[in-house]
Amino acid sequence: MGSKTKLILVSLFILTFLAMIIPKSFAYTDSVDFSGLKENLAEKWNITEFASGIFLSVIFMSIFLFPTLLFSAKNGNGILPSVFVGLTTMGFCIAVNWLDKWFLLVIAFILAIMLADKIKNITVGE
Repeated sequence: MGSKTKLILVSLFILTFLAMIIPKSFAYTDSVDFSGLKENLAEKWNITEFASGIFLSVIFMSIFLFPTLLFSAKNGNGILPSVFVGLTTMGFCIAVNWLDKWFLLVIAFILAIMLADKIKNITVGE
């Protein structure tokens, strides 16, 4: 089994798992509110709200990042499309209150450190 097939199977597994959790977390409510999913999941699974927010964010971000990483590596585009999609989905997770705001700052700082040499080479022209 090729690595591409394994990646597609993992993505389908994650999508299926997410499709199973959302209805169970909202089984007794009248409407679906994604900002309340973190609290409902923490209550149903008896875990902290911080852990449930991280769990939901990882699932949501992997749904978008797996295909992006797959196609950007295949086409040789590098890391830029994955960074764009990752920061966008992380912004959504912050907007629905699954992640704290400082996560985006920490990830941006780590990315700046990782890409400092490339940015220096582009701006200075070495």
